[in-house]
Amino acid sequence: MKDKQYRHEFKFICADSHIALLQNRLNSLMKLDPHIKQGDSYRIRSLYLDDYMNTAYYDNEEREQS
Repeated sequence: MKDKQYRHEFKFICADSHIALLQNRLNSLMKLDPHIKQGDSYRIRSLYLDDYMNTAYYDNEEREQS
């Protein structure tokens, strides 16, 4: 039987200045949510990042299908 492997999450509290910096950097890499109306917004409380091979994503997809 295969031993279970668990991912570890690291949580950080971000200062407003760090959030602004992240927003500026991510705006050039990501598209805006097409479901939101112009001028509206919603708060993101968690941001999950993966490696360049999307390992965590594919691990999760594999677990859901088994």
